[in-house]
Amino acid sequence: MEVKDHDDVGHYLLDSSLPRNVSDIEIMLMPTVSVEIEVPGHKVMPVYPTLAQSHGSGRVELASMDALAQPQITYPLFTQEHDIKTARLAVRFAMRLVERIQHSDYPYPVKLLFVSGQGRSALYSLGEVCAP
Repeated sequence: MEVKDHDDVGHYLLDSSLPRNVSDIEIMLMPTVSVEIEVPGHKVMPVYPTLAQSHGSGRVELASMDALAQPQITYPLFTQEHDIKTARLAVRFAMRLVERIQHSDYPYPVKLLFVSGQGRSALYSLGEVCAP
């Protein structure tokens, strides 16, 4: 894989302050303290695919006439078909990322344990699981 710093037209691709250089998705690697369930004898590294640029729109409204009151913020997610498709692609990308690590020379065992749509029972495949 090669990381390009300029596209074919000559635009600089590594400046994240330019909207054209910001990806639609972001893959977040979280520390194990973010996992609610202990899996004794196993290391856990959650991988969260997220939308970096939602196409949905929201609004900010005054909640009251009190100047110190918090505003009412409405930010609906997944109201645009584009966001739903992008989120599904992000999940698939994250799953493929884990799969590639599994088949690489990475020195530690890697398992894809829990994906959207599975219940907590997916973790029981590892043996005894401690409830939070």
